[in-house]
Amino acid sequence: MASFVEAFNFAVDCFEAGHPSEAETVCRQILDVLPNHPDTLHLLGVVLTQQNRSNEAVPIIRKALAIRGERSDWLSSLGNAMEEIGDLDNAESCHRRATILSPTKPIPWSNLARLLRHRGRLEDALHCARRAVETGPNFAEARINLADALLALEQDSEAISVTESALSLPNLAPRTQIGAHITLATGHHNLRRFDAALDHSLAATRLASELPNANALLAVTWRTLATILASRGDFAESIEAFHKAKDAAPFNPNNLCEIDAEIGKPLIALGRIAEAVAGYDRVLKQRPNAIGTHIARGFALLSAGNYAAGWPAYEHRLQHPRFRPRWSTLAPRLWRGEPLEGRTLLLHAEQGLGDTIQFVRYISLLAQRGARVILEATPPLERLLSRLAGVEQLIRPGEPLPNHDWRCPLLSLPERFDTRLETIPMQTPYLEVDVATVAAWKTRVDAALSNRSSEDAPSPLKIGLIWAGGAGFPADHLRSPGLATLAPLFSLPNVHFYGLQCGDGRIDLDSITPPTTRFTDLGTEICDFYDTAAIMMSMDIVISSCTAPAHLAGALGRTVWIMLSYAPDWRWLLERLDSPWYPTARLFRQKTPGNWKNVVQDIQKNLENTPRE
Repeated sequence: MASFVEAFNFAVDCFEAGHPSEAETVCRQILDVLPNHPDTLHLLGVVLTQQNRSNEAVPIIRKALAIRGERSDWLSSLGNAMEEIGDLDNAESCHRRATILSPTKPIPWSNLARLLRHRGRLEDALHCARRAVETGPNFAEARINLADALLALEQDSEAISVTESALSLPNLAPRTQIGAHITLATGHHNLRRFDAALDHSLAATRLASELPNANALLAVTWRTLATILASRGDFAESIEAFHKAKDAAPFNPNNLCEIDAEIGKPLIALGRIAEAVAGYDRVLKQRPNAIGTHIARGFALLSAGNYAAGWPAYEHRLQHPRFRPRWSTLAPRLWRGEPLEGRTLLLHAEQGLGDTIQFVRYISLLAQRGARVILEATPPLERLLSRLAGVEQLIRPGEPLPNHDWRCPLLSLPERFDTRLETIPMQTPYLEVDVATVAAWKTRVDAALSNRSSEDAPSPLKIGLIWAGGAGFPADHLRSPGLATLAPLFSLPNVHFYGLQCGDGRIDLDSITPPTTRFTDLGTEICDFYDTAAIMMSMDIVISSCTAPAHLAGALGRTVWIMLSYAPDWRWLLERLDSPWYPTARLFRQKTPGNWKNVVQDIQKNLENTPRE
């Protein structure tokens, strides 16, 4: 018996030292002699689970429980193995039973919290995670699990604080340290603190690479690093990190599937659309209900101009809660192209202000089909869209819905009209402003020229300038050049800039002071997009980042120069310097990621060569 005890202890030591293969060998040698020894059966099941062989582990742990009877720690092990094979209902039952048997132990609560988080029951997960910390305040894994629950609920700052407290605990196991760094990297990434996120993801990757037999964990750290690199605009480095994640666990189907789902973003950014789509197709073969992947695939196809396949793929967004309007579950039905003569169609402006401006062009086509159109529009666009031909009624979000026969999101209209590049309804202008408002703003615009330098000719170019989008947009740090970047333009003679920037980007004016003889800030005087449109009617050129005013200028038929990041939104397609959506638009693209210098130089050169009156 002594030799058996020694053998079992040796198996435990091998497992805890990170040598699962040796632990498995010893366990099987013991079971050859004592096939029904429950402790060895349980240990073998745990070892197999760690090696991603949970299909083998589940019956072995079940056998151990049948022999020994219910134990909370063994039920937790069985729950973990069932979770790995996707048997989530039975996994949850195991974890819940474990909390009943050991309500004062943190591990069962922590395991249950993790599972509930994966199942999308976030508030319940948070409750269980807090119970885990209460019952085990010095159990670092419980704190990290709590932080992960907070991340899922977008409470990133608290998640970071909780994780930092876990890292401060003594004697942390390497795996726990790695998990903490991954959580911190994710939290900082969500808050767009990309330098801090990068530091923690690098720390996690370094620790995981030093840990023996931790390939699955190493793959997670590489994927985390790759995601952060992509968000920073380091697309080539991101792809390289994704490939290292693949190399770390090449036979793990879940790892490969996650990589195919995530690597598409940097591949699309580098114009490698076919590779991205092929990866998305592999994901959807395994996970046909992966809505996010369907949407990403749609973006990839639309970026390449493959509208025939892109619009139907993009329709999957309607199954995602983020895009679902408040009235999506109500009758009547979603309009999919049925006859509209004499019918009332309610259009929902589902996304950003720029999206609304871009796609209201389809309303005239709906009116031609005999539809009575009701448009849901936010207040900043209300005055502008009230003059849109074909709209019989405007309603604000939250107002009672008027009677209607059909409903349709604005961004579904291209699919309903079977839009291709050559059939885009591109006639502009399709928005307008009344003559009196235009005249009033022209007086204000002309008055600003009274302070211009005497070296300027009598009629300087009047340039409307927008340098930033809304800070709430996830990639605004990549798409917005900022005012300081555009400073070289202010030295151009015979040009007067009018700041049309509203919202978050105005903070740039606190640190940058353009010359008053070449720049007039109108942003504080603008009430809504109707005012902006009226000002644009007096501009010779509008220069804008990729944000709503760029769409507004295009919809008004004004000359608009749009500054684009290296990996811009799908609607600007690939490499083109013009836009099939806006005939008066000219696109100025970064030649390398993050390089606004070439954009500014190109704009400066074109302004120098633009004739003055």
